Order: sequence, then structure tokens, then C-alpha cells
Amino acid sequence: MDKQKLTDLGEFYATQRISRGYTQDHVATKGLSKSQVSNFENGKHMLSASSLLLAIRGINMSANEFFYALNNYHASTIQVLTARLIKIQESEDVAGACRLLIKTPKSSHDALQNVMIKSVIKEMTGQNLVTLREVNRVGNYLTSIDEWTEFELAIFGFCIEILDVGDVYWLAKEIG
Repeated sequence: MDKQKLTDLGEFYATQRISRGYTQDHVATKGLSKSQVSNFENGKHMLSASSLLLAIRGINMSANEFFYALNNYHASTIQVLTARLIKIQESEDVAGACRLLIKTPKSSHDALQNVMIKSVIKEMTGQNLVTLREVNRVGNYLTSIDEWTEFELAIFGFCIEILDVGDVYWLAKEIG
């Protein structure tokens, strides 16, 4: 993360903490010291994912609420995609799902989103558009991530039926 984004994130967190009436001492807990919070708020150091979650919980916010506020109260791209896929499933709008597919994925993120969409199409039609390479990509990606975010949970949730049973069992144990 570049210095300006780190500073902006820390300042945003401080604003949220203060507006909710919490001090840095209130937020400090096992795994998160007052000095870590201070250094984060002043843009000196980024918190690890687990420490950031502790800090967010320390001001009585969920991670979803915090990042929603950080994004000027707009849904993230994964929240928008997830909502669209759920609507598509409910209405069995196969054509709508097909329109969401990215013709030429430019990133791993795009490719993983395509697998989610293809999994929804498979659930609706029974037609399997997901290749073995894509199944392996999802399995390898999910097993390589130490701290899951909303993106990984969405991939797991939408792709569970296409994953290898061994991967699903291992992943479920890891997140459970």
C-alpha cells in the first residue's frame, strides 16, 4: 500500500474511532497494542489483516460496515456482483449471467469472477462451462490465502459445487 493510501486509511479509522467515542486505549486488546493503533492512525505502519479486524471490532463496527463507510457508502464491486448473482439465481436469468462474463479476463480476479458466474450458470442449467483448469485455479487460490476477505467467501460460496470434495472439506475446516 502506498504511503498516501496508508495515511488516508489510518486517518479514516481515527475519525471513525473518535466519532464513536473510543480512545486508542479502548481499542487496544490482546493482539493489538495502543502504539500499533497510533502508528496506523498516523500513517507510519499498516496493520496486518487480523490486527485491522481487531481494530475495527474495537470501535464496534463490522468489517463490512467499515469498508462500506470507507467507500463513501457505496457497495464494493464484490458486494455488487454477489447481489447481482443472487438476483440472477432467484429469477433464473441465464442470459443475465452470461452477460456478466468477462470475454477476456485481464487479471486473476476477473478469471475467478468468471468461474463464480459459470458456477451460477451450471446451477441454473446443469450445463458445465467450468474447465478443469478453472476448478484448479479456484482450489489453488482459496487454499493459498491465509486471511479470507469477502471476495474469497463469495468465491467459496458460489463455487462450492464445482470444487473437489477434498478441497471443500479442507477449506471448510480452515474457515470453521
